[in-house]
Amino acid sequence: MEKVIKNLFFLLLALVPLATQAQTARKMPKVAKIGYIFESYSGATNKSLSEGQPGQGLEISIDDGGENFRYFATARLVYSSGTQNFLDGSTAVRSNYELFEMSPEIGFNIYPVARKMSGLNIFLWGVGIVSYSQLQLSPLSTTAANGTTTAVNSYSVLRRKDQGYAYGFGAGVGVEVFFGNKNKSGKRMLYANVGFREQTANLAQVSDFQLNSLAFSMGIGF
Repeated sequence: MEKVIKNLFFLLLALVPLATQAQTARKMPKVAKIGYIFESYSGATNKSLSEGQPGQGLEISIDDGGENFRYFATARLVYSSGTQNFLDGSTAVRSNYELFEMSPEIGFNIYPVARKMSGLNIFLWGVGIVSYSQLQLSPLSTTAANGTTTAVNSYSVLRRKDQGYAYGFGAGVGVEVFFGNKNKSGKRMLYANVGFREQTANLAQVSDFQLNSLAFSMGIGF
């Protein structure tokens, strides 16, 4: 999956010159968006949140540009809480966790068909990610090779509270539907995005902790 995301992201980057060349000189209005986020995590066992619960949160963004190429800046807040294994040295410890993630992002949208201020538009998106995460852990138990479970109340290496920065990228597809009088500045829109996001963080005493996810967002623009 990591290779697919990378290939899609760099393919979109390669299409940026074509999109900017195809669009007319007419600039379209800026759009501010606010929406709900749902992320289903994936990644290596004990080195990701793949065994935990999905993340949910809020995003606020502003995009600008023309009919075929637009760029955007987004601020995202995501929270996840659940139970899964984390590595305490070489031992997997079942733990309750809470993750708070904040990420400012810059990206772009490519519209294969020129964007209109009415009806349905479909676009491809790519984004560069820098995020800051806080992770809180509470140990529960370890499981031996023979299946024996032992309760634990402390860690040897892990910290109960950790924080770190993550870097990565994402790519996917989105739709937007404009409604209202297209000749009025008060026009509104609904949008939805889905795609894959890949992030690597120094978190939970793991230098390559993965915050990869299948992400979905939807909201309103104005």
